[in-house]
Amino acid sequence: MPRSPRSQPLNTPLHVIARGYFGQPVYDSAESKQRLLVLLTEVVAEHHWCVLNWTIMTNHAHLVLSLTDTNLSAGMEWLIGDHAKWWNARYQSRGHVYMGRYRSIVVNDADHTRSLMRYVDLNAARAGLCKHPTDWQWSGYAANAGLRAPEPFHNPEEGRRFVTAERDENESHARYRRYVCAKLPAWARQGHELEERPPLVDVLIPGRQETGTEAFELWRYTTGDVAAIYGVTTQTVRDWLNAGLPPRPFPLSPQPD
Repeated sequence: MPRSPRSQPLNTPLHVIARGYFGQPVYDSAESKQRLLVLLTEVVAEHHWCVLNWTIMTNHAHLVLSLTDTNLSAGMEWLIGDHAKWWNARYQSRGHVYMGRYRSIVVNDADHTRSLMRYVDLNAARAGLCKHPTDWQWSGYAANAGLRAPEPFHNPEEGRRFVTAERDENESHARYRRYVCAKLPAWARQGHELEERPPLVDVLIPGRQETGTEAFELWRYTTGDVAAIYGVTTQTVRDWLNAGLPPRPFPLSPQPD
């Protein structure tokens, strides 16, 4: 029975995963990882992918990308096909290198994409390959966080916009770092201190839905905190959230007589 075609929606994030054959450590050396990066640069330039995030582990790799044309299958065939040929030649091996076809997941929800960006950044730290994602050079985290220039194929600005609505570049980097590293244990954050939390009135921007998400997920404000600045009950704030309403204009402060 023929395999079903891949879903290839345009301008929609995709989570793409390539794995070594039965857990084979296909990226066990810096040389193998670097070869994949070279091929990825060529594929992205040819097929005009927008790579939002990426990481290369020991036996698998993650890509978060969006397409401008229905060419995911062609690009991935080039990427893992050429890497498999290189791997077999380099290690004088024969047979399968990758575990069948790559896996691709359509990510239609902005909240899911936000969480996926962090998941990819933390993959190496959670696997015990490094203490902090900054220490893992084979990922997009350092570029996303403004700590290193991006690889030629990586578009960190597009990826960061799913995490923070901040338009100032330095502040955007700082907020991104906080969002990702908030999920690390305290011992892993030592030496990578989080920025001081800004006042809630500076986070919430009336009319901009995404800043409400930032208040809760990025800066860990509560419905009680939001209720206090608006002078309403926490249930009212919950009703606003359930209705999907963006932040409202702040009430005017009483003026002296």
